[in-house]
Amino acid sequence: MTTRPLEPRSPPTGRASIPDGLLEHLKSQGIHAVFHYVPLHSSPMGRTFGYKEGDLPVTEDQSARLVRLPFYYEISEEEQSRVAEQVRVACEQAARTRRPMQPVA
Repeated sequence: MTTRPLEPRSPPTGRASIPDGLLEHLKSQGIHAVFHYVPLHSSPMGRTFGYKEGDLPVTEDQSARLVRLPFYYEISEEEQSRVAEQVRVACEQAARTRRPMQPVA
């Protein structure tokens, strides 16, 4: 069986990578959130196998959309709601100001 490689797609209009302001906004609210995922082929080990940036464009595109929000056993429902609310606030602010949505490196 042969498969053809997936072509990278641009994010649909209105949907994008992590807004530049999202991580900064959460930090200003005392919420620890970080960029989540570096594709394994981009890691030092992946490079030892000959991979380079651009080899897996779909993976790279998707990795630019992931952020790690607080998630742990003892997080309360109140804290979960606060995190969700602040993500909503940051996204609304980005939409109002029409800030370009760019991946966080």
